[in-house]
Amino acid sequence: MSGINRKGISLKRENPSSTSSGVKNPLVLAIDIGNTGTRAGFFVGKKLIGTFRVKTETILGQNDRADFFAELSAELELLGKMPAQIAVSSVVPKAAKVLVPALEKTFKLPVLQVSAALKLPFKIGYKTPQTLGADRIAFCASAVDHRKDEAIIAIDFGTAITYDILSADCTYLGGLILAGAGLNASALHQHTAQLPEVQLKAGKRIIGQSTQECLENGLYWGTVAQTEALIGKLKKEIEETCGSLKIKVVATGGDSRLMKKGVKKIDMQDDFAVLRGIAVIARLNR
Repeated sequence: MSGINRKGISLKRENPSSTSSGVKNPLVLAIDIGNTGTRAGFFVGKKLIGTFRVKTETILGQNDRADFFAELSAELELLGKMPAQIAVSSVVPKAAKVLVPALEKTFKLPVLQVSAALKLPFKIGYKTPQTLGADRIAFCASAVDHRKDEAIIAIDFGTAITYDILSADCTYLGGLILAGAGLNASALHQHTAQLPEVQLKAGKRIIGQSTQECLENGLYWGTVAQTEALIGKLKKEIEETCGSLKIKVVATGGDSRLMKKGVKKIDMQDDFAVLRGIAVIARLNR
């Protein structure tokens, strides 16, 4: 089922009636605060039973934040149970600063904030774990939860594009951070006199036959080529340094569906990977 509330917040639900209010199936509320959007997910065990998404900027305004909580309450009423645990991943400190206390006040529960200091399903071999983004940690937790004795390249196609590498023995090795397609499009528009800003879209052809098409195709196929080249180089480095021959490439983020169409080296795409990872970390830190 899906619905739209009066503020245009989109909802995606998966058979809420299948949930149970028993203590054996506690509800975990996972919230992913991203640079552009904030997504809430409701988990019973490993099953994601519902989600909704808002723009992150709405959390910063008191009135809009009230609407967020009204929507959250309505969703919980439909699910027929209250959260036993709340966990948040945030890459926007000012948004977390207002949302976390509000959640704790509303639900009378401590909010677990994802960081490298928590118990994680992987080891960290990173020089500055305190600077590792919560979303990257959560994505890796989700990837590890689905792995089968293989190294992992986890790519998040969001405002920034991040690559995170996990060895076959579940050690976080590091990664890469690049500007996302949207940032590249915006920068090209802002720093030129006549080029319009375009949106990322999958083009069938590479050669553009208008300035608009040249920009769209350059943005999409340029990102595809960059991704394929980096995956190839990363696989080679992982094989040489870790001896891993089985390497799985997983993707998430707002642009990941479009990118999977062009990047054949992506093995799996999951819109809700970060939410799933937050839930994994929440279960480990009960």
